[in-house]
Amino acid sequence: MNIFAAVAGLTFTFVIMQIISFNVEGYGGLAATSLTSTIALDAATVPVTTTSGFLTPDYIVIGDEAICYTTLTASSFTNLTRGCRDTEAQSHVAGARVYNETTSVMNEVVGFNIAETMSTSGAIRTITMVPRALLHAVPRLVMWDYSYLEGDLFGAFPLVYIKYLFLYPLSAGFLMAFIILTINVFMGIARVFTG
Repeated sequence: MNIFAAVAGLTFTFVIMQIISFNVEGYGGLAATSLTSTIALDAATVPVTTTSGFLTPDYIVIGDEAICYTTLTASSFTNLTRGCRDTEAQSHVAGARVYNETTSVMNEVVGFNIAETMSTSGAIRTITMVPRALLHAVPRLVMWDYSYLEGDLFGAFPLVYIKYLFLYPLSAGFLMAFIILTINVFMGIARVFTG
């Protein structure tokens, strides 16, 4: 079996589940915005350009910090719990990107910001970014909670069963494909150096 085809298939399925989240929740599975002003460590409100596409209650990711919130307006998140989900509260500057859970995972795993990261990190740091990316991406894949699947489908079928019957096995398959792909990459690098 072609491992690249397996990874592509699992990634495609992951994206399809985000489209399903759009139908279930009425919001997009992928949402991102930016801060309109700097926020301090103890800020009680996160002012952003727009909250369109974000669910409530949920959490947002800014840098390495997750911020849980229970209320949102058109341009801010309120009723915050700073540094939730085993992260540390940090201050953030105006213009910093704000992601929901799905967009944050896609950023870590697929890496749509990789060009910016590599252009500012240099040759040595790029190599050390690989273990750091694995340490961030793998736990998120394992702990994926599919928070958009709450309640019942047509008032009869609890959506939580879809998590256990389909989505958690999908996450496990995606994780295994990711690990196998990573091993292949490192074996290829080792082959270059050992001849």
